[in-house]
Amino acid sequence: PTDAHNKFSDTLSTMHSISKREIWTFFTTVFITGMAVLIVEVAAVRQLTPVFGGSIYVLSSVLSVILLALSLGYFVGGRLSDRYPTPTVLYFVITASGLFLLLLQLSSIHVLSDLVVASLVIGPLFVSLAFFFLPALLLGMDSPYVIKLITHESDEAESGKYVGTTFFWSTIGSITG
Repeated sequence: PTDAHNKFSDTLSTMHSISKREIWTFFTTVFITGMAVLIVEVAAVRQLTPVFGGSIYVLSSVLSVILLALSLGYFVGGRLSDRYPTPTVLYFVITASGLFLLLLQLSSIHVLSDLVVASLVIGPLFVSLAFFFLPALLLGMDSPYVIKLITHESDEAESGKYVGTTFFWSTIGSITG
């Protein structure tokens, strides 16, 4: 009887359906973080150009690091959302990314101006990894997290719709950024 009661209680606790307002709040979140990712990319190129020049190495390093960070962020975000499916964790991760970017911006003013790198080919890659990988990884965690939060409390038959709409708003956010 105890196991049956626990299963019934678990079923009742997951039957809370998500409101349209909550769904649109999550879509707004991925829109804004999508904007932030593209802004980070553009700002990274602009920050590295005075140090390394406007070379293809700067652009390709930034793009490669951001794409690597996003792909790992999607992976980690999916795993984390399975363990802790709460909006609090999602917004903590996004806030951490913003604070980390602020810290990097403040420190980059001093660090990048004094930077002496032996190679203009590999230098942008290492600096991109050091400065922009972690914030982009954290921002990449939000889409799988939002998908988990929406589909966890909604009709499973509509999960494809929510996945597609989440990536739609994230990409539109990137275009807007």
